[in-house]
Amino acid sequence: IGDGFRQIQPNIWIDMLLRDNKKNLIISDVRYVNECKAVRNSGVAILMWRPGHENNFQNRSEQELMPYVRMLQSAPDGAVEDPNIPFDLWIKNDGDIDSLYKKIDDLVIPYVDKV
Repeated sequence: IGDGFRQIQPNIWIDMLLRDNKKNLIISDVRYVNECKAVRNSGVAILMWRPGHENNFQNRSEQELMPYVRMLQSAPDGAVEDPNIPFDLWIKNDGDIDSLYKKIDDLVIPYVDKV
């Protein structure tokens, strides 16, 4: 159903989410480049990747952001300076939960505070 509606209107789900938005939101999952760009245009978009936990479903919704993961997998965590990349921050979730919290404290919060 989701992909069917996207064939008619590619931005249907993200437009509905962001329509009349007056609150700060954390959107935990976008799967398409256009959705990531819409989030970025409304605030901050973060691509988080956990090595070894990729799926190999061939559905477009599961694979569209993977070229960015492959391109950045050896890059350090942090801000992405390339305007052609549809997100602001890149984070590898490659440790335990405390390590992830530290990355959020060290990278995400200062970045969001600047915006």
